[in-house]
This record gives sequence, structure tokens and C-alpha cells, in this order.
Amino acid sequence: MTSSSHKNLTKVSSRGVFANGILLLALAAGLLIVVFSGSSHALVPLFAVGVFLAYTLSQTGMVRHWRREHGRRWKLKAFLNGTGALATGITFIIVGATKFASGAWIAILLIPMLVFLFLQIHHRRKETEHEFQNPSIIRVT
Repeated sequence: MTSSSHKNLTKVSSRGVFANGILLLALAAGLLIVVFSGSSHALVPLFAVGVFLAYTLSQTGMVRHWRREHGRRWKLKAFLNGTGALATGITFIIVGATKFASGAWIAILLIPMLVFLFLQIHHRRKETEHEFQNPSIIRVT
């Protein structure tokens, strides 16, 4: 994603929403409707896999948070979030396996690719930030 496309997604409308981002989501939703021939029933496996993967990642992230922060009753909170991550992770695997051919494959393949892309962007931004803070290490390519 170029910096200009990033700036296009950050434009806020008069109602305080990211107008171009909403348009992008609407186009993606329209594409899904076309691909699945307007059948909302066919989109349920895609939705279910996406939801359980999101919950699993969220719960796992909270376990990492509690292990780093050691706040009040952090062990209990980490245990509860770990239990949630395990339950939603198992559900994700079951739903993904049973509904893979019904459209769940889209989320199973697309979401990890997006996560990888976002991690690469994050890594590059951190690298650039470090180079700006230490101009003597700027590489010329």
C-alpha cells in the first residue's frame, strides 16, 4: 500500500467516519455477494471462520498482554483469556475443517496473508523509524 493510498483511507467525512474506508468495505461486500451469487447462507462459513479466528487472536493477544504487564490478578486473567483462546481456537479448527469447501477457505487463506502483510508493514515502519532516529545507519540501496 503506497503512502497516497494510506492517506486516501484516512480521510474523515463531515460525520466523523472514514468515508473512503467505508467505500472500500462496501466494494468488498459487493464482491462477496457477486462471488456467492447473493446467497447469505453461503457466506455463513466465511463469517464463522473469521469470527472464531478473530476471537482466538484477540484472546491470545490478551494472554501475551497479561504475561508482560503483570497487573492486578494477572494470572487469573491470563488463565481465563487462555481458556477462551483454546475454546475459540478449537472451534475455529472444527468449523474451518468442516466448512472449508463451503467457502471457509477464503478466510483461512486470506486472513493469515493479511496478518503477514500487516506485520511486514509494521516491521518496515519500525525499521524506518529506527533509521530516522539514527541517521548514521541509513542504508543506500
